[in-house]
Amino acid sequence: MLFQVDAPGSGQAQFTPDSENLVFYDKRLRVESWSISKGTRNWAKELVVYESCMQKRLSSDGKTLICSTMELKSPGIRVGIRLVDVGTGTVYFENPKFYEPGALEWGWMMQYMRGVQRDRNLIAITISPDSHYLIAVAGTSRMAFDLVEHKPIQMSGKLKDLIQTNIAFVGNDAVYVPGDVVTSNHLLAAKLVSFPEGKVLSEHEIGGMRLFSSSNPRYLIVSPLKEYNVGVVEVATSTIVTAAKLQDMDISNEYVALEDSLGNLLLNSAKDFKPVKRIVIRQGPLPGIRAVAISPDGKYLAASLRYRAGIWDLSTGRERNVTRPFTSGWIDANDEMYGQFPKYLSWDATEMKIPLSTGHPENLAKLDDDEWQYHEYELRLKPNKKGADTSGNVTLEVKKMKEQTVAWTRSFEHERPAVWPGEGNRLVLGWDLASKSAKDEIKTHTELQAVANGLADRKKGLLIDVVNAVTGASEGVKILPEADLTHGWDDERRTRVSGDYALVSGEHNNVVIYKLSDGTKVGEFFGELLAADAELGLVVAANREDEILFVEEKTGKEIRRFTLGSPVRYATIVSGGQNMFYAVTADQMMHRIPLVARH
Repeated sequence: MLFQVDAPGSGQAQFTPDSENLVFYDKRLRVESWSISKGTRNWAKELVVYESCMQKRLSSDGKTLICSTMELKSPGIRVGIRLVDVGTGTVYFENPKFYEPGALEWGWMMQYMRGVQRDRNLIAITISPDSHYLIAVAGTSRMAFDLVEHKPIQMSGKLKDLIQTNIAFVGNDAVYVPGDVVTSNHLLAAKLVSFPEGKVLSEHEIGGMRLFSSSNPRYLIVSPLKEYNVGVVEVATSTIVTAAKLQDMDISNEYVALEDSLGNLLLNSAKDFKPVKRIVIRQGPLPGIRAVAISPDGKYLAASLRYRAGIWDLSTGRERNVTRPFTSGWIDANDEMYGQFPKYLSWDATEMKIPLSTGHPENLAKLDDDEWQYHEYELRLKPNKKGADTSGNVTLEVKKMKEQTVAWTRSFEHERPAVWPGEGNRLVLGWDLASKSAKDEIKTHTELQAVANGLADRKKGLLIDVVNAVTGASEGVKILPEADLTHGWDDERRTRVSGDYALVSGEHNNVVIYKLSDGTKVGEFFGELLAADAELGLVVAANREDEILFVEEKTGKEIRRFTLGSPVRYATIVSGGQNMFYAVTADQMMHRIPLVARH
């Protein structure tokens, strides 16, 4: 093993075509290149993209970032594509109207925009292993591009009428293209086609999996399979020759490389696929946690990564049992966990209850893609018109997970609200102040009209409605003057209510505290909001990766600042007698700090 790079939240890491360097990007579009031989960073580039980048792809040489865009333009939606030169940060190709989908596609695209559905891409993209050529297809729109010469390429033959599907380069001069014709074997008819001439080289059959190029042009990487996350298909025979439970896999002339169940690197023979060597990987930093829950008594912790999840007894520090990955979880006073478990390998997506004392799961109901969890409730936004999307004119349905009964519903005629969690079984519904929903709400509340008129720019602010999550009753509507800098698509503003205070996370890595009763601003500080507790009157934030900031809720004044020696991955406050701050850090340590009430 040569070295490790701590890169939480990064996109796909890739070796450059010459195998000399490693390249990757993070969620803020910072692209990094690392030398394999030296184990040091070559360079890092911060890219500034002024419009949203819904789907991102970095070429394996690290020189081009492909960015797909999505705009709501009357009378529908526009999907665009942009190619950014990483070295200079300039856009060298852009087509904002690459594809204009029909109304039947708007539903899933709106879900994609909100992160609900990500099992398909806005644009099907494949890049040749040498990073020379790009093919992009959305619906019936297609293009090929020379990423070295920065110019489009004309495709011919069978590539001329290419439609969106799971395409992949095989080597640098051929493309594997599944069609939409189902064969007698219940598979899709597919063709291996020369690039860019479009000449059919051979015909095949394959399932409807995602396809990826491999390091050996005889094979493709496919995902998912019925019992496995990933597999290797021999192109000539359309045969799955090997498969693995975990996601990462590649094949060269000599080896199949994959991850084993313990997180180590396993090398199998590329001839008979039998194990050749296991390379032990030392424990690396804990990546971003996908979902986490802690019991009210502070005894149990349930945490899930993308492919692993487990439940720990915090009194002993031991893992009690391993479970399939989950996307959300909540533990009640009886130490019973309610969670949402997406489709994983051969297991269907489900809502589940797990008594932590026994670890024996109980399925509650089928889990749908458009449902999300808040404590013991499940929320869903449903269009009020058949066949419509959920961007507006929707009903918010709140369901009890245990009983599988609807607790309450509420309809919204115009824009759908953002829905944020709040302390003490409260929800926060939020709209940009410039929205029609916010304007209508202001008209019905005379006290809000004066506040809105007092803002220098009425387009800069949030309107929030604090709602009782149990009954759906409104506990107050307020205006918070926190501006949106991204024009809606990547709006990072969030509001959390804690007692009589609203904690607004803005877009400058700042948190502003407002008093809900009169809307006055009581304080502001910089950092990422981690936890808050009205009973103790405390707010906790991460000011830097490993620096913790304790703030008094009623004044916004800093109380204490300290470091834990490793970046914080999860933090919460447990009051009600315990009065304890819990934090999980990247070095896989749980920290417990006693707290004192600030009243």
